[in-house]
Amino acid sequence: IVQQLLQQIRKQSNFAKMPDLRHTVVKLQWPDSTTSSDSVTVDWEEFMALAPAANINFADEEGNFRKDTITFEDVQSSSQAALDSLFKAWSQLRNIVAKYETTLQNRWSKKSSEQRTEILLQAWPKVSRIHRPDFDLFRKERRTNGSHQSNRVAADIALRFPFINTEDLSQPKPLLLMLGSRSRSFPCVFANADRDAIRVGIRSKMLVPKYIRGYTMYLNGEQTREEYGRLVSWENDRQAIFKCHRGVAPDAGMGLMLLEIQRDILELLVACSIKILHVEFPAGLTGLPTYNYSDTPKPGRTLQPQEKTWSALTTGYDSVTTHALEAPYRTPEAYNFTRLRSFVKAKCHEVEDHFLLVREDPAYFAELVREACSYTREATVNRQYEAYSTRLSDSAWNEALYRVIMTAYYDAFFWQSVSRLFDQIIITYTEQRTSIRPGQILPDAYMEAFSRLGYVLDTITERLLAYLPDYMAAVPTFKQQVVRTVQPNGTAVTTVTRNS
Repeated sequence: IVQQLLQQIRKQSNFAKMPDLRHTVVKLQWPDSTTSSDSVTVDWEEFMALAPAANINFADEEGNFRKDTITFEDVQSSSQAALDSLFKAWSQLRNIVAKYETTLQNRWSKKSSEQRTEILLQAWPKVSRIHRPDFDLFRKERRTNGSHQSNRVAADIALRFPFINTEDLSQPKPLLLMLGSRSRSFPCVFANADRDAIRVGIRSKMLVPKYIRGYTMYLNGEQTREEYGRLVSWENDRQAIFKCHRGVAPDAGMGLMLLEIQRDILELLVACSIKILHVEFPAGLTGLPTYNYSDTPKPGRTLQPQEKTWSALTTGYDSVTTHALEAPYRTPEAYNFTRLRSFVKAKCHEVEDHFLLVREDPAYFAELVREACSYTREATVNRQYEAYSTRLSDSAWNEALYRVIMTAYYDAFFWQSVSRLFDQIIITYTEQRTSIRPGQILPDAYMEAFSRLGYVLDTITERLLAYLPDYMAAVPTFKQQVVRTVQPNGTAVTTVTRNS
């Protein structure tokens, strides 16, 4: 539930915890000045307007200052070429799906997994072979401390297209979902989703987009061919820099990378469709009807309703796992606040029941304490994989009691806070609905409500991650990989073997 809520918040803004700086006063002082009389105070908006002319550089999402690695002319020409290829492939895919969708579904469903894999490799020989190749590459880099030698082209494909791989797309449903969603929705609908998909590569710095200071590329909410991928200078539009640093719109280098990613995905889908249909179209698919851009559906909407998940079609029931696997191939859906609030309310009832049982049921409390004792540091194994102590010390019992009692109080407090903040978000959304537009900065009240909720959810996540090492050390699957060494001074050090 925490991950789902955080994902929804990050879709609203990549910098949900960033305060509103539009009315902040900025105090500037020369580095070699010694008195406050040499300083000057300016409004934040004025400071941001003067920044490009003053040659002031800004940090990226990771707090690093980047230097220009590409010129404006190169960005403009590359983005225009990518846009031309992108919309050409999108028009082709849209026409193919409109005319042959039933045929594509029937033929793809009848093929075996090996046949589907062969079609994918024929359409794109360099496609990744395993699920989430970006995580696989990240693990290899971590294990070798960055000395892992990998094919640069293969690594770039794995980081840019983590959900494009033969292991996932060779299943019956994902490719068909992607064909339907990408053909029926304007590319701007997938701008945020494609940006989230490369988060591993960006955060690990294994994927570094080209950078040019002073320009923002508009992708979100741009509904026409002329507006999509438009470059805006910070000097000409004072809102462009705010949208860039609030995560509403990417900078020029990131935007160029997203355009290239969307272009390659659409070209892959066109190539796969042709391989499935076994039809040789004329050059440029001129034999298909000409597409009219005025028929473009609005962002967030499709010409046909969303299909049920593959699990629901086969068993009649949805599952969280199936939704998670199919989400990257579907059209990003609008926020369903009612459904999210039902999750939060259910979790609140669960932690309240747990809290009352801890207080009023001695047997339930005793069972929790015994279970918590198995997760204490003393319950792990020593270097010879033997029990470290046959009888737990008083400190271990104190640790278990503290964890059981404080966890009950923490959960009750935090989830009540999440419930109240979520209700506030729904109220604010109802009041500010008319002023919320795709590609625009959120209203102040709405942004503040999301910032507060994001802070509480991040706090919950940090607390859970703090307990994770002790919990993992006691799991039977990982227990044999844990080595506990007692130092001469009596302290114990717990490590994990490399082969884990």
